[in-house]
Amino acid sequence: MSAAGGVSRAVERAVERHCDCMQIFSSSPRVWKHSWHAPEEIRAFRDGVRRHRISPVVVHGSYLLNLASNRRGLWRRSVRLLSETLRWSCALGAEFVVFHAGHFPEGDLAGGLNRVAKALRQVSGRRREGIALAMEMTAGGGNSVGGNLGHFKAILDRVGWNPRVMIWMDTAHAFAAGFDFREAEGVSRLAREIDSAVGLERLAGVHLNDSRSPLGSRLDRHENLGAGLIGKRGIRLVLRNKAFRKIPFILETPGFDLKGPDLRNMNIAMRLAR
Repeated sequence: MSAAGGVSRAVERAVERHCDCMQIFSSSPRVWKHSWHAPEEIRAFRDGVRRHRISPVVVHGSYLLNLASNRRGLWRRSVRLLSETLRWSCALGAEFVVFHAGHFPEGDLAGGLNRVAKALRQVSGRRREGIALAMEMTAGGGNSVGGNLGHFKAILDRVGWNPRVMIWMDTAHAFAAGFDFREAEGVSRLAREIDSAVGLERLAGVHLNDSRSPLGSRLDRHENLGAGLIGKRGIRLVLRNKAFRKIPFILETPGFDLKGPDLRNMNIAMRLAR
């Protein structure tokens, strides 16, 4: 949900779309300086979430983050920005901060995973009760961390399997990474591989998107539900798979009016879930 005009407006937009969970950016995702939220805006946001029983609240981290970078300055800026995002997310009463871990230099996967783990040890070591960091699965292009589930296992090994470090799935990313949701076996295979790599209990939630990119293309291109290459059958199979029944689904679709997730996408999701 957009937080334009004040973060509390995001709750109003979520209610209009009949949401029972929601995701926001707590600041612009394309700038390094985090926005300042007035105390009254924070109170209004928390009151609205509580009044309308919206849970969980998810905050998406900046697209600029690169915790896998070998450039010391960029890595430090990324750690600071993630820490600041976590601080604001706690103030807003969010339960998860979802973020893309970043990209490692060609031929330096091990180093990139080490740097992500070091960043997470620093950020998660600061006392933040009731909120978890969730690394997002990626489509796998451009040496991105998260295109392979083994990346997450390696990072968790390095952070001592901290219970506050989790993962987050995206259907468009997973499809582009090679998981074919158009058949039940493709959905089940992903569930098995998540369970084998990190445990299904580490899966915090799902971004529910159709895909404009072909299976295995490694290209991240979201589409409205039923209008992409996953299709309604694939979306239905994900929603109805028992491995994912008790976790939140967040729409990141472009919207049929190109203004972001809309009531039409929500209605399609609810119909397919039934």
